[in-house]
Formats: sequence, structure tokens, C-alpha cells
Amino acid sequence: KEEDEARAAEDSARKEHEEYLEAQRSMDKERLEAEEAEQHSAEAQRRLKEQDARASLELREAEEAEADFAKEEAEAVAAEEDFERELREAEEAEELAKQMWKLVSEAEKFAIRAMKRVERAILKDEAFADFEKAEQAAIQA
Repeated sequence: KEEDEARAAEDSARKEHEEYLEAQRSMDKERLEAEEAEQHSAEAQRRLKEQDARASLELREAEEAEADFAKEEAEAVAAEEDFERELREAEEAEELAKQMWKLVSEAEKFAIRAMKRVERAILKDEAFADFEKAEQAAIQA
């Protein structure tokens, strides 16, 4: 009976030891799974950080491109305004040139008329001088 009890105690101890070893293997397996999950999590976080850095870089580049586009657009608007102003100035200069040409043409006409009047006055003076000479000659005669 003692032998049976000893065997039973031995069997029970062996069974407990096997259960302990099984629990140890299960804990080791869970620890490995936890470590793998932690590695996967760390890898996923690293990839997320890389994606975030790439997204930030792309956003910065997009903002720079948008700023460049806005600057170019503003320069184009300014150039168009300059062109329109220069065109107006050219049209005004052309109008002034036309007006000056008209004034020059009118001045030329006035000058021609004045020259004709001067010519007529000279002719009248000469005629009057001739008349006076003739009158003087008639008086002397």
C-alpha cells in the first residue's frame, strides 16, 4: 500500500512536473509571440514614420510649388498690367503725334498765308514807292 501511495505520489509529481513544463512551454511560446508582435508593431511604426516623413515632404513640395505658381501668376498679372499701361501710353503718344501733326500742318498753312501777306505788303510797298516816284516826277515836271 505504501508502494502504491509512493507510486501514486510519484505519478502525481510527474504529472504536475509535466503540467509545469507544458505551462513553461506555453509561456515561452506566448513570450515569443509577444516579441514577434512587438517587432511587427515596431516595424509598422517605423513604416508609418517613413510614410509621415514622405507625406510631410510631399506637402512641403506641394506648398512650395503652389507658392511658385502664385508668384508666377502675380508676375504674369503684373506683366499684363505693364503691357496694357504701355499700350495706353503708346496710343496716347500716337494721339499726341496726330494732334502735333495737325498743329504743324495748320502752322505751315498760317506761315504760307503770312508769307503771302508779307509778299503782298512788299508788292504794295513797291507799288506805293513807284507811285510816289511817279508823283515826285510829275511834280518836278
